[in-house]
Amino acid sequence: MELPETLTDEHAAIATAFDAEQRRTNPAYLAEDMALDIAEQITRAMQADGISRAELARRMGVNRAYVTKLLNAPANMTLKTISAAAIALALRPAISLCADANREGFRGD
Repeated sequence: MELPETLTDEHAAIATAFDAEQRRTNPAYLAEDMALDIAEQITRAMQADGISRAELARRMGVNRAYVTKLLNAPANMTLKTISAAAIALALRPAISLCADANREGFRGD
């Protein structure tokens, strides 16, 4: 039995809203989002400076496979790893917390 198009669209909207809520309130989701964002920033910095994965690995004192894993599946990225990549790219890591405008009871700036 096929579901009507509108029900499918409604289900997708509910799933999207659930996912958005999870990304705001679930520490695992938030950590994954942050790690993916850092991996993207590292990749952009490497591209801007013409640095290969092998060169980044050399600068970080790790093997190329480690850098590939870091950039492709950064789930367990630590502050130490972020710092090592930043230093290797002549960048300064910065972490900040900001108010979540989508949640009641959270303080603003």
